[in-house]
Amino acid sequence: MPHRLLVIQSHSSLSLEVCLHPAVQDIICERIEWGPELCDRVREKNPDLVIVVAVSATEQAASLMVVLQREPLITPVLAISATDGLPQATSTNA
Repeated sequence: MPHRLLVIQSHSSLSLEVCLHPAVQDIICERIEWGPELCDRVREKNPDLVIVVAVSATEQAASLMVVLQREPLITPVLAISATDGLPQATSTNA
């Protein structure tokens, strides 16, 4: 069964799909952009892993992490930030 990878990033960010090694199989990679009701959209997608690319959206990512700390996902979340813009909120635990 394929693993579902959900990438949250700005439209202008580097496509993470390009970074995945071609030998990696059985991965379905989907990208969604920052926007309203992001947590609800993530929950609807039911991914196996969420990658938050916060290179150009650190405020949105910090807000998302705060929400996820209040209402955790079962899904692991990995945040990628170019700065220290995600203070004490870079990981979530169910």
